[in-house]
Amino acid sequence: MNKFPKHLRLPRELSAGVAALLVLVGAVMLASGNRVSASTVLPGQSVLTGNIASVPKAGETVDGKYSVIAKVSSKTELKGLGSASNMTKDTKADAHVGTGLHIDGSAPKGSAGALYTNIASLGGRSLDLAIVATDWTSDVATIQFRTASIGVDLIPVANTTIDDGAAQFKFIYLDHETHKPVEVNGYYTFNDIDWGQSIGLTSDVWSHIDHMYVPTNKTILQYLKTDAGAFVFEPESSVGTGDDDPTSQVTFLYSGITGMDMLFTSAGDARTHLGKFNTTSTVDYSKSVALGSLKDVHIRSSSAYFGYTAYKPLRTSTVPPAKTVSDSDEKKVQENTLDSADETNTWQITQVIPNEYPEFYYSEAYLTDNIDPAWTVNSLKITNENGADVTSWFNSLGAGNNYKLAATAAKLKSADFYGHTYTFTFNAKLKKGYDLSKYLVNGVYTFTNQGTFTTDTGTKQPAPSPLY
Repeated sequence: MNKFPKHLRLPRELSAGVAALLVLVGAVMLASGNRVSASTVLPGQSVLTGNIASVPKAGETVDGKYSVIAKVSSKTELKGLGSASNMTKDTKADAHVGTGLHIDGSAPKGSAGALYTNIASLGGRSLDLAIVATDWTSDVATIQFRTASIGVDLIPVANTTIDDGAAQFKFIYLDHETHKPVEVNGYYTFNDIDWGQSIGLTSDVWSHIDHMYVPTNKTILQYLKTDAGAFVFEPESSVGTGDDDPTSQVTFLYSGITGMDMLFTSAGDARTHLGKFNTTSTVDYSKSVALGSLKDVHIRSSSAYFGYTAYKPLRTSTVPPAKTVSDSDEKKVQENTLDSADETNTWQITQVIPNEYPEFYYSEAYLTDNIDPAWTVNSLKITNENGADVTSWFNSLGAGNNYKLAATAAKLKSADFYGHTYTFTFNAKLKKGYDLSKYLVNGVYTFTNQGTFTTDTGTKQPAPSPLY
């Protein structure tokens, strides 16, 4: 790269909208509409015992570091992981499934799974989600992944039902470009845990659980810790709840974890499997299989379903924004060097707005960024994670190079605003003839740029990103 004399170096405070938002739902759904049977359930105590979990207090918020939101968008594509010989697709699945990706139950354990691309963001970069089936019980003939949502179905041998079925999965967030695992912070919200169902996490995962929340003190859920890990479960095996029933919902806050091993059981004593199932993945995450290349096979059967939701029973405080800078040959970096004073410099600030229930909607949400007067901003555009132009959703309230871009009152009251990642893009050039002498430090013209994002829960500056 040719250097401009006394080159222009543009460091900026890189941010990380740290973290993760993966919300899993454990719900058994049978084609017949009947519950599964359970011969034995776990012994335990209420999740509210000993401050294992708590009911959110009025005005309580979740720290914004728990922020990566796993959500299907128009850019999301479901692909297979592993050998195509163990996979088929089902284009005639129900509408709530979409096209199903099928992993045959005869596949080697830990050798196959699904890849959901462009499912979240961290530090201004796109993330994929890999879900690998590392083990399952013998009555699971097929493992189905959904395209309509992030969900897994355990399909039994034909003309049977899964009574005490179980499967172990490894959930891993990957950088979309490098395919490398990414350490994340976030939360899981498990819904509709009933009919003796249980969700088990290995000891390693449980060591990263910071706290648990339940929406109501009438929760039916219990907790049991074992040498292998811990469970949250419905203890009666005869209690059914609706999908959105707060008594069968729990939210886990977790931090500092890459691979998440999770056990799902449709009923029965889950201690039979946790710590005994394989948790090793042999998948090459950089190699995926397109659904279009797979044989189309339709399966009609009952199934045990496990999916997720991105909601939780309390509001998330302002998520730290992410900031990057780009030029003609450097893209989304922490610091760049322009080839000449006439080169266009692009600042981007990325902001995660979590999914929220209406009672937690913001009354204000705005970006402020004071760009040095040496620069002329030639264009400003705001897009969402799908690339759609949403500039009109924000009012420009600043003056000159002092920007304040505030979400409109109408959008703040609309569900359309929440559960998205917004990118604010500024394209700028140095003003011709502008006196740059005060920016010259040790032979380098240096400019810094920060920016902040504010909601009614506070103001956050960009934080260092683990991806740069």
